[in-house]
Amino acid sequence: MSYSNEFLRNFRPIFFGILKERGIAPQRVELEVIDEESGQGSMFEPADVRDVLEQLADDLNFLSIYTERPAYFYEFAERMYEENGLVVMLFSKRELAGAHQRTGYERQRSGHTEQRAGHERQRSGHTEQRAGREGQRSGHTEQRAGHTEQRAGREGQRGYNAAGRRMDTWKLLLDFEWEGDCYTGQMGEGRAYIPIHKKPWKQGENLDIMVPIGYNTVIVKGMQKQQEKLGRDRFEEAFYGN
Repeated sequence: MSYSNEFLRNFRPIFFGILKERGIAPQRVELEVIDEESGQGSMFEPADVRDVLEQLADDLNFLSIYTERPAYFYEFAERMYEENGLVVMLFSKRELAGAHQRTGYERQRSGHTEQRAGHERQRSGHTEQRAGREGQRSGHTEQRAGHTEQRAGREGQRGYNAAGRRMDTWKLLLDFEWEGDCYTGQMGEGRAYIPIHKKPWKQGENLDIMVPIGYNTVIVKGMQKQQEKLGRDRFEEAFYGN
């Protein structure tokens, strides 16, 4: 059984509420998303997976999407890299079985490739520096080029501290599928799983939202729908935009 989720249009404060309850800084979140199916289940939903990611992307350092329609996310991925330096990794859903074994370093292969190129140029600069003063000047030139490429590699993958070391991350899997079982195999230490449609999200009389996370529930306190602040949904935009 699946459930419509009325909270997706204003998902950002809920996301930060979950992190607050868990004591996790947004920069440490390694967000993984399972795309919804291409079917009638989401036809009348006011927001879809890409709408939710648009709300969160500015604060993310890591984002992976498991999908069978990668072209749907190409424009979003390119724009996030150009605007935020965020590398959006796209994978087939067939890779989900081994996703919990894949390290963050493997997900950021492109960033590491550039970083390694920077180190190689930097080592080349040091070699010429030892050859003499003339070689030293040449080495500094190469070294500066190496640092430039090294910084470009780090900026291309985000999530690194000032010393160039990767942050410790907390993995959060958002499942947007409507059908099938929950991905219980993706739960574990340092990793949380939230079904968007497979379990009901409830709002209490005090406006708290009860979010299913793994086998438990996280209560995000003091939430309000604030419908007047949400703007138009995607169907209203299509109607009034014509």
